Amino acid sequence: MGKINNLIYRYWGFYRRNGLLRSLCRGIEALRQKRSDEIYNTLFHKRLSRRNVSFYNRESRSFREGGFKFSIIVPAYETEPEFLRMMILSCLRQTYRNLELIIADGSGSGAVESVVGEFKDKRIVYKRLEKNEGISENTNAAIALSTGEYLSFLDHDDFIEQDALMEVASAIRDGARLVYTDEDKYDGDKNMFFCPNRKTDYNKDMFLSNNYICHLFTVSKKIAEKAGFFRKEFDGAQDYDFILRCIEAAGEDKIRHIPRVLYHWRTHSRSTAANPASKKYAYESGRRVLEDYLKRNNIAGSVEHTGHLGFYRINYINQTKEGDYRLFLDKRLKPLNTDYENIMASYLSRKDIGAVGGRIVDRSGRIVSNGYVKDGNGKVRGKYCGMLRYFSGYMHRAEIVQDTEAVSSSACLIRKELAGYYGADAYKWGEAIRKAGYRIVVDPRVVFKIQS
Repeated sequence: MGKINNLIYRYWGFYRRNGLLRSLCRGIEALRQKRSDEIYNTLFHKRLSRRNVSFYNRESRSFREGGFKFSIIVPAYETEPEFLRMMILSCLRQTYRNLELIIADGSGSGAVESVVGEFKDKRIVYKRLEKNEGISENTNAAIALSTGEYLSFLDHDDFIEQDALMEVASAIRDGARLVYTDEDKYDGDKNMFFCPNRKTDYNKDMFLSNNYICHLFTVSKKIAEKAGFFRKEFDGAQDYDFILRCIEAAGEDKIRHIPRVLYHWRTHSRSTAANPASKKYAYESGRRVLEDYLKRNNIAGSVEHTGHLGFYRINYINQTKEGDYRLFLDKRLKPLNTDYENIMASYLSRKDIGAVGGRIVDRSGRIVSNGYVKDGNGKVRGKYCGMLRYFSGYMHRAEIVQDTEAVSSSACLIRKELAGYYGADAYKWGEAIRKAGYRIVVDPRVVFKIQS
């Protein structure tokens, strides 16, 4: 009954935030996700049964001879013994061997210390903290004990794939200094892996809408020191704040995404993974993280929650004049926002944005244009095309602001000095703007409807 009550509570909350139509669409998407999760779990277990690590073992020896060291940072607090053992084993069994597992224990009991004592591996560094200072300070206490060149962050009840650090090490060897991987969720009661988060390569405006990077995150210790480690005033979204400041400290050219699920986020009754509403304070902390980002970068704006917990919208204050941009709008399109021009122009308050687009829908409400990208075969394709506008899409990304490679020529706003690039071929002029060093942003809340 507990899970059923939890489900009812979650959907009631969603209904209150979003209304009936979006709630019905969310229900349909949830059913689709359930079927997708069943297929994913079956395939994942098949892969586990076929695992062969001989290649990684060969590679690990070469890395050990002259490789850098990882410090796996784990703040612990009254962790369930079964969860803790699985987390520790996932670290000690890494094919990349040059690591240390640092556990800073803020528990009031000796439960965590007792489990750690079962392991005799010298790579484990354990410290019992005098008191529980909260997630950020406990994490900083663990970092203070680290001796590795790179820091990887792991929650005390989660676990990682055995070749996770090997993959991260390979990215570092190729020049990365901040690395993140894909992740999924794990239900231990059902032994089920589900809800894989297939992430994109770094997308600044998507990240300013949602902390999609999250786990597994690894960063050079030097960059972490420059960023200033964790700040307790953002507990609940401390990783969002930390990653954002690390990116600012390092530069975007040092970020790498590994498109493999290497981190498993355990779900249980108290976890945010199982019930996002269980830690509502964390989402308010996330909103304040973004407000702090705007403040330190002298960007005028405010931050609001969207209909999905953990997803945000930055409302920039429009500081541009009409002569600072060119607006292109096909006469066959009807704007569904009375203030669409003001919203689009407000993005130019950020000096890194060169062009802005909105969402175009047909008369049935299906998406015709929501930005364009090139797929792996070099073919330009529209994002979310054919989907009803009230659906949120995979990981709710259809509803958030994000960088894109191009937007429709039929409805776009371009910085004045870049307007000369504009033409009928949307991808071609979009590419020219990006080569000039600017971003192109699509805001799905700005909607244009085809009239004929």
